[in-house]
Amino acid sequence: MSVLYLITSHRDPDQVLRLARTLRRGSPGSAIAIHHDRSRSTLDPAPFQEMDDVYLLPFSVPVE
Repeated sequence: MSVLYLITSHRDPDQVLRLARTLRRGSPGSAIAIHHDRSRSTLDPAPFQEMDDVYLLPFSVPVE
């Protein structure tokens, strides 16, 4: 079975990174997709690029 985690966020970029790292450790064979509302806060893509099968979605839809 394949698993994909979808993280939708709009603030607390450090918490988003911690969540992605925790998911990666607990489920190393899964994929993680992250949608972050960039109009609310910035999310540095560099730490996520170091993890396998973690994808930052290129579009930013406002999260309310």
